[in-house]
Amino acid sequence: MDKQLDLRLKKILRRAQFVTDDPRYAPALRCAAVFFLSFFLSAIRIFSGTAPLGVVYAASRRELREAQLALTGAFAGSLVFLRLGGVPYAAAAVLCCTCRMVFSSLRQPAALFFSPLCVGISILFIKSALVWGQGFSAILTLFIEALLAGGLCLLISLCGQSQTPQPLFALCRSIYIGMTQQGADASSTSARPLPRPSRAGPQLHAVSRAISELARAVTALSVSRTQADGEDISRIYDRAADEVCRKCTLASLCWNREAVESYDALNNTSARLRAQGSLSPEDFPPYFANRCINITKLCGAINEQYLSYLRRCAMQRRAEQNQRLMREGYDSLSGVLTGVADAVELAPEYYPGLEGRVRNIVRAYSPGASAVVYSEAGRLHIEVSVRGDTPPLPDSDAFVQSLSLALDRSFCPPEEILSKTGRILRISERERLRASVCRAVRQKHGETVCGDSTMHFRTADGRAVILLSDGMGTGEAAERLSQTALSLVAQFIHSGCSVQESARAVLPVLAARFEECGFVTLDLLEINLFSGESKLLKYGAAPTFVVRGGAVRRVFSTALPAGADPALSAPDPAVFRLYEGDRIIMVSDGVCDGTDTEAVTQLCRDQALDPQELAGKILDSAADAKSGDDRSVLVITLSSAE
Repeated sequence: MDKQLDLRLKKILRRAQFVTDDPRYAPALRCAAVFFLSFFLSAIRIFSGTAPLGVVYAASRRELREAQLALTGAFAGSLVFLRLGGVPYAAAAVLCCTCRMVFSSLRQPAALFFSPLCVGISILFIKSALVWGQGFSAILTLFIEALLAGGLCLLISLCGQSQTPQPLFALCRSIYIGMTQQGADASSTSARPLPRPSRAGPQLHAVSRAISELARAVTALSVSRTQADGEDISRIYDRAADEVCRKCTLASLCWNREAVESYDALNNTSARLRAQGSLSPEDFPPYFANRCINITKLCGAINEQYLSYLRRCAMQRRAEQNQRLMREGYDSLSGVLTGVADAVELAPEYYPGLEGRVRNIVRAYSPGASAVVYSEAGRLHIEVSVRGDTPPLPDSDAFVQSLSLALDRSFCPPEEILSKTGRILRISERERLRASVCRAVRQKHGETVCGDSTMHFRTADGRAVILLSDGMGTGEAAERLSQTALSLVAQFIHSGCSVQESARAVLPVLAARFEECGFVTLDLLEINLFSGESKLLKYGAAPTFVVRGGAVRRVFSTALPAGADPALSAPDPAVFRLYEGDRIIMVSDGVCDGTDTEAVTQLCRDQALDPQELAGKILDSAADAKSGDDRSVLVITLSSAE
């Protein structure tokens, strides 16, 4: 094993000198190899956060031409691979190579030790300004870095000799094994621990299943009760006959010998009873009315039993409606919990490729810090952590600026989090889009308030939410109804639910208040400000106009207003992607009810109008045709958040 390792190292070291037997191509190949080797070695650091090998290799070149090529390659590689962190090392390469070329007349052995000394001193003095004030550990790391860089430069210079001593291979083998083992240890210690499976997700799923079982139990109870309480109208006559005819002297005649005629007489009055709601003696056949001596009392008893029957039917229908609303409420809550559980169980997406670039920048500001890069719901997060009470980054503002330049993204100000092991600085990506809302509202003529309600806000996870609701009727009652509906929906959205889950949770409440307050229309728009993906959910709402350039797309409602559908069916949202410069125009049915959208469409195509002017013109266009209703217009404009 040792012989194979020696042969491998010897082969690598001799190839580093680029010896070729063909005199025609040897100079060109050697020069190209020197440049590209120095270029790619600039991406490899001696240890994580210290000097790149490209600087060391460039300083070890003794010939003027090779030194110039290696210097160019090291400088280019430092800028390309290490971004802002490579500038100090590029400066060190320039300084040490320049000194080496100036003192090129030095003879052995002074020339052999001059380059390593120049490398160590250059790195020590140039990078000292970056680590000054970061503590003793950072300064000690810098001294070790300078010594290591000088030692490796001496090692590569010795490898350039024609006769490489055997002890040098033993030294190379020790360094190779030591650096490999340290790299493995560093990767094992700095590796991000696998996220522990969250217990909240399975528990929420279990609660959701339990609530769904409750909904099914309510359904089964309702069916069994309906079957048990099913009552035929013939029982009304039985109860009335028991009450009146039991003590009558003609009971045996009517219900024994002439029972068939008596039953026929009562059955013949059932249709009249349903139509009129009551019976009188004239409604019975003459043969039965003339024979019955208590016909008036019998009519009164039948009417009372029929009223009781109607009251029981009404109570049963109300109970069934309440049970249906209860079942829908349980189903809605189960759906919301399922969505929350799925979000909890969704593990963040990590970016190992970006982590390497971020760590280079982090260690330029704080050598002892570690970094983790991950994405949640399309939003990039970077967490910088250190052990103890030391601040993760002395200059967080400059770090965020460097991070933005390196990753070509915009970031929010850092948020510091205290943990058990130390401090964590979380930097979250800033939204790429901004949604601005212009609003124009006009109440019905003669009313003091508008019955339409609007609401718009931005959630913590980077969603812009715009809500529009039109309460049934006009005035304060309609305004109160629509405002209540939007407030309920907004609370669920703020908790992290989507607009679809939020509407489904609120629908049973709106349906329960339908007979008392009436229905409301819901126009719910949700925009992901990172990706532009949008969802539009409409319950009986007026058309929405999506404008891109001069093209206008109309989105119509496919569902009844909230609370008006007994089945509480949820429509599928319209899904589309928005980009910078797009406009979305949301209107109430007082502006456009969907039968004639041409006037609004023509106004939307006019790109010369600013958003507020467009909202006012759309409102004015409906002033004559829809003067008997409240009118609201929302113009949402997407722009860059930079």
